[in-house]
This record gives sequence, C-alpha cells and structure tokens, in this order.
Amino acid sequence: MKGLIICGSRSDWDKMVHAFLESKQWNVELDVDIDSCHRNPKETELLALAILMSGYDFVVCVGGKAFALTGVIDAWIYYWANYYGKKPVVVF
Repeated sequence: MKGLIICGSRSDWDKMVHAFLESKQWNVELDVDIDSCHRNPKETELLALAILMSGYDFVVCVGGKAFALTGVIDAWIYYWANYYGKKPVVVF
C-alpha cells in the first residue's frame, strides 16, 4: 500500500512524524510533501494532478487550524478525477 502525507508547512510535520515511522511496521510506503495552498496555489493544483497519476492508494492532508489544504486538494482531485479517477483524501 502506498500513500502520501501532505503537510501545509514544516511545523505540521511534527504532527505526522510518528505516523510516518509507525507505517513502516505495517508495510505501508509513505511519501511526504510540504505544500502551502495559500502561498503556492498552482503547485497545489499540480500536486493534486500528480496524486491521481501516481497510483497512491490514499492521501493524508495535515494543515493548520483552517484545514484549507485538505479542501483545496480534495477539490482539485475531484476536478481532475473526470480524467484520471478519484482517490480518497483523508483529513487529519
């Protein structure tokens, strides 16, 4: 199983580092990306497209208090799903 953790900033990584380390014992391959939908909206759109094309089984979005990253990633995945198929986004 392969998944992606997307953090809105480096400070969000502190919330996910334990899940990342724990995933190794469950034979889950996790990649990590840090992306700000506020500072880099075009990169966020391209990241959502890459998620659909890459074969990830799941995506975990970790953002700040507003959880904007999760909504933006989910919206772009929904948009691009017409062409590449939908993958779930998990809110953390």
